[in-house]
Amino acid sequence: MTAFRKYFAYHAASTLLRLVALAALVIIASAFVLPIDGSVGLLPIDYQLSLNNWNTYPIFFLCMLIAALELAPFKSKQNVDRLFAFPLTRRGLAAAHYLNGLLQIFILLVVNMFVSFVKLMMHAERLNL
Repeated sequence: MTAFRKYFAYHAASTLLRLVALAALVIIASAFVLPIDGSVGLLPIDYQLSLNNWNTYPIFFLCMLIAALELAPFKSKQNVDRLFAFPLTRRGLAAAHYLNGLLQIFILLVVNMFVSFVKLMMHAERLNL
């Protein structure tokens, strides 16, 4: 199990810069580009809970992007040979990439929710709610 932990820590550290860049994209998209609907609270509850919320679209795109980036090392035969030289099983290697992708998606979701919450509170303050 220590080989799995070491490889997971190495892989998470090697993709940290990518996570920071994607978090910056989420902050820019959520805070500055995507508008808040001016009629929040005045629409029926079914409409508010639908996927028509613009703040969810960057996360959908980034989930697909993270999945593609996590599976990219398995595409090259040279990378696969190098990866399988580790003292891990194929299942452990794939699990490390899968868990790292899930962790990155979770972090980006939390960042998006926090930015959306702050944006909504600023909007509510402007409306004196």
